[in-house]
Amino acid sequence: MNRGEDVVGLLDKRLEGRADIEELTRACKVACWCIQDDEKDWPSMGKVVQVLEGSVEMGTPPIPS
Repeated sequence: MNRGEDVVGLLDKRLEGRADIEELTRACKVACWCIQDDEKDWPSMGKVVQVLEGSVEMGTPPIPS
């Protein structure tokens, strides 16, 4: 997932300029992992918390076929 304008477009317009792009990017990546078709690809809640806190990196999920 690209940073910057790509994720800012998902943001509520009332929050523009007040959001942390890094946090928004992490939240979007977690969301994409959590909606994978195969539940084996879903992250554990512990991993979700770590990623959202910024202590663990999460790669970009595969695009469903």
